[in-house]
Amino acid sequence: MKNKKILVGVLAAIIVVFTICMSVFVYPHNEMPDSYTNAKDGVVYIVSQHGTYIGTGTGFAIGENGKPVEYIVTNYHVVFDTYTGEKADSVMVCFSAAANRYMVAQIYRHDESKDIAVLRLPESTNEVKPLKLRQSSENNTSETFYALGYPARATVGTDYERYDKTEIVTTSGMISRQTMISERDVYMLDLEITSGNSGGPLVNSKGEVVGINTFKITDTSGDESNYAVCIDELTRLIDYDEIPYTLTTDVNIKGVIVIVAIVIVDIILLAVIFVMLFSKKSKNKKEASNSVNKNDKVSETVMVNDISKTVAVSDGLVIVSCICGSLEGKEFILKDKLMFGRDSKVCKVVFPLDAEGVSGIHCQLVLDNGKIKLVDLGSTYGTYINDVLKIDAETMVELKDGDTFCLGSKKNKFAVKAQ
Repeated sequence: MKNKKILVGVLAAIIVVFTICMSVFVYPHNEMPDSYTNAKDGVVYIVSQHGTYIGTGTGFAIGENGKPVEYIVTNYHVVFDTYTGEKADSVMVCFSAAANRYMVAQIYRHDESKDIAVLRLPESTNEVKPLKLRQSSENNTSETFYALGYPARATVGTDYERYDKTEIVTTSGMISRQTMISERDVYMLDLEITSGNSGGPLVNSKGEVVGINTFKITDTSGDESNYAVCIDELTRLIDYDEIPYTLTTDVNIKGVIVIVAIVIVDIILLAVIFVMLFSKKSKNKKEASNSVNKNDKVSETVMVNDISKTVAVSDGLVIVSCICGSLEGKEFILKDKLMFGRDSKVCKVVFPLDAEGVSGIHCQLVLDNGKIKLVDLGSTYGTYINDVLKIDAETMVELKDGDTFCLGSKKNKFAVKAQ
């Protein structure tokens, strides 16, 4: 029983450790941003060189959650000459200009009509984190949105520019409406987009990218309208390439599989623990139930093949042990009455038909108010107490704890022990 409890404890500990380890595996430590301020961890400063001309803009990282970044998104016009259509001689992605942390990137994918370009870094990096993307169909346009970037006017009057995430400028406002301009899905914004902001992410309060800050239009009256390209245009552009990205509506297949595995293993281990805890109790109940004869008021009996074993009984019971004879080594529990003989229809302690000196109905033990009494039921060869005293038929004789009695002869001897 002690070993069983130890094993149950070990299995319970395995359940706890397994669940914790698998949870860490499914939900890695470096989670993606969950607010617009944390989204700055995925924003970069971009410098493009066209001959002697230097252009600047903003970009943001895309990829799989918890993995190094290899791709940066920005505007087409940040890395291409809008007049000649020629791409930049070199494109530098800055993580921190002050710390001299940057990479020269390749223009990997672009669409002039959508004003989108995807840059590929020479190697994966953890300098920035990938941002989640949220498609327009999943977007709530009534909430507040935030444009992140490095607008050119933010550098005016400053002594030294670091160009890291501490200098990212955030402007907030609402999406006025979603519309189509030059065959591209765009959001009309009531927040400001300026030079240098181009290519930066438009995010919601959770830091999920809903658009790419792109351009402004000035009408004849001088009123300006700012626009961001819907993120749907980006996903349509890269869906046919092997460019990883994460949508907020994506199902984490790995997570689902691991969670299902956790549940299955936990259920199996819990089932094992349950069986171990209750199997012995159920077995005892079954044995006790099988020993009851519902048509007879003679009390329950339990047999144990090895006389050396201790039988656990409740208060007021008596253990009757066969010391020698055809039932040697067996024990019986007396709770009320216990009849001995060869007649299996009447007796609870049944001898073989050829048992020497034993009658069909030989004798009976009775537990009367805590006293053990023996009565011979008219047997042919008699019943003896402690090998000497032969008791008269139909006469009750009290036995003491430790007394023995024999049926017919010493060949069939029993001992009684009070509990």
